[in-house]
Amino acid sequence: MSARSEARAADIIYRDPPEPLEVGDRVQTSCGVGVIEFVAYTSAMESPLYTVAIDTRTKLRLLARDITLIRRAA
Repeated sequence: MSARSEARAADIIYRDPPEPLEVGDRVQTSCGVGVIEFVAYTSAMESPLYTVAIDTRTKLRLLARDITLIRRAA
């Protein structure tokens, strides 16, 4: 596989999460455990952008690659 092919494959993985996340999902981030409150789409990165509430004062906007699913919303 050429370097260009590897880069394209990495870009696809970077843009598309293995499974879509939804509002209410409990997730792990580098800053702690939180809940997804809002899902937007960034056209610049061609990827979903998730707003994760860690607590009442801390909300982060993260890409899927920075989030690990803990539990699905009921």
